[in-house]
Formats: sequence, C-alpha cells, structure tokens
Amino acid sequence: MISNITCSGGGPLIALPSEIAADWRGTLPPIGANIPDGWRWGDSPYIECDYDRACGNIEKIGRFGYDYFGVLGVNNSRAFVFTCEQVISFKENENGGMLIGNFHEYDKLDQFLATVDDNSWTLYPDICELKEGKLYIYDSAFEGYANAEEIRAYDHVVVGNPGPGKYNVYHQNTNDKVGLLKFVRI
Repeated sequence: MISNITCSGGGPLIALPSEIAADWRGTLPPIGANIPDGWRWGDSPYIECDYDRACGNIEKIGRFGYDYFGVLGVNNSRAFVFTCEQVISFKENENGGMLIGNFHEYDKLDQFLATVDDNSWTLYPDICELKEGKLYIYDSAFEGYANAEEIRAYDHVVVGNPGPGKYNVYHQNTNDKVGLLKFVRI
C-alpha cells in the first residue's frame, strides 16, 4: 500500500531508485545461489540475502534520526539504508525533494522544514541518478518490485517523486534527532 509515511517492522528501511527496486530480494535468497535445505536469512554467513546485507554490510555515511544511514550496492546502482526502525516520509519540491526520518507530526512538516538550518548540510560525495525519477522507501525485509503497488512491506511504501535526473544528496541530523536527506537536481 502506498502512503506518505512508512516504518519498518524492526529492521532497516531502504530508499531505492524505482528502476532497481525489482532487484531487491529482501529476505529471499540470492537468485542463482546454491541454497541448502532449511536455509533461512540470517542463518549462514556464506549466503547473504539483501536484508542480511542491509542489517550489517552498509557503508555508514552519517547520523540519521537516532541511528545511522548509509549506502549499499544493488545491481549497478545504490540504495540508501536507514539502520533502525523509525518513521520516514518524502516531500517533493521544485529542486527535487527531501527524505525525512524520525519526525512524527506530519501535519506540521512544512513549519518544521522552515526552521532547518541551511548551513548544517553535509554533501554526500556520490551523485544519485534517478532514471525514472522515483524513490521507493520501505522495510528492507521485503522483496521489491518495479511497481510500488506490488511491494508488500510491513508498513506501507512511500514513493518519493523528485523527477528524472541526477542529484546531489545532502544530509543533516537536527538537534532533536530528525534525519534529513535533501535531493537537489543538478
């Protein structure tokens, strides 16, 4: 189900460009892997599913909410991973959009964003390309699909739609532990 807000069932959340969402396997085993009888995610250090990778093998970039965010390779692209269970939403704007974590008063989001310190942003060094212009944000334990409506995530799927293009990504964690990722079209 598509929503403006999502949360996980206890593990990391992900934000994937829509063009690679179908490559995300969640807790399913990797395609083509030799899977022993009784295999289950988290049981084997030799066969990692995408959810296992999101739980432990991300390149940490910075604070986000009350924990961290980082990136993880998916196909020939990258997903943003948010390492703890927290509420996340996405708000589009004329330059791209902003992913917001650990903010619980969605009806007051605009007032909150007007108070964000413009001098506290840190540039993420890699450019984010969104060929289809969309980010799917949801519980990383679930399998992805090209169509966000088919994703059966724990607590909804947020579809951020900043538009096709290349983006600089800036991050900030406010004093009250609200995590922000700003996507600015290049």
